[in-house]
Amino acid sequence: MAGGSLITKIRKAFKELVALGLVEDKQVRFFGAQATGCSPISTAVKNNTDVIEPQRPNTIARSLAIAIRPMALCFARHSRVGRMG
Repeated sequence: MAGGSLITKIRKAFKELVALGLVEDKQVRFFGAQATGCSPISTAVKNNTDVIEPQRPNTIARSLAIAIRPMALCFARHSRVGRMG
């Protein structure tokens, strides 16, 4: 999930496919994952808060240790993003 940019684009693309009539308009769930050592969006969702606390990356997954996008938290909060753990 990294900073959340991609998952918001996937949601937008799905809505566009629905608008074009190419897929059925039904409830879907999107799943994202963040590294334990850098998980500001996941932490905010688990703590039921809209406050995203900056974190110092502590993970070997460097591609996931990037800045967060507030829009991703909004998406996670309002779209029933599936989460594990």
